[in-house]
Formats: sequence, C-alpha cells, structure tokens
Amino acid sequence: MRDLILKYIANPNSIILAVTPANSDIATSDAIQLAHAVDPKGDRTVGVLTKIDIMDKVSLFPSLSLSFYDGLTGGELIKIYGGYGGSVD
Repeated sequence: MRDLILKYIANPNSIILAVTPANSDIATSDAIQLAHAVDPKGDRTVGVLTKIDIMDKVSLFPSLSLSFYDGLTGGELIKIYGGYGGSVD
C-alpha cells in the first residue's frame, strides 16, 4: 500500500491531502511523514484533520498551530504551506 501511495504523491503535479485524525499524535502521522518524504518544502501538501468534533479546545490547540509550520518529525519542523483544514466525521 505504501508503494502505491508513494507512486501517486511523488508526481510533482499532484496535490497531497495528508489526512490525520485530530485525536492522534500529528507529529508521528504516517500521512504527514509520507507527504514530507516527497514534498519536503510542503508546497503541494494540505493537512486535513478529522474527528475534530471529539476534541476539546484544551487538547487540540496547544499541540497544533494553525499556521504555516505544523508537525514535528524526528525533531525537524515540517512546513505545510497549504495549512490544515478540519473535518467532522
């Protein structure tokens, strides 16, 4: 499955939707890590957070900056210029 995903998101003309549940650790999200592997500058990546309806403000917002800089992977700041959007399942 990983190879199939990488095949499609490696295309420089693709826009990457990195979908991650808000109630999980965004920093270790497979979607964010795969997107970062093929789009290290984050120019083509848009984060989508699901299940935001089950998160309270105290849990969600201290760990998530809705800015251009989101997610930590291996101590490295990941830039996602598309920002994050929310989705209620």
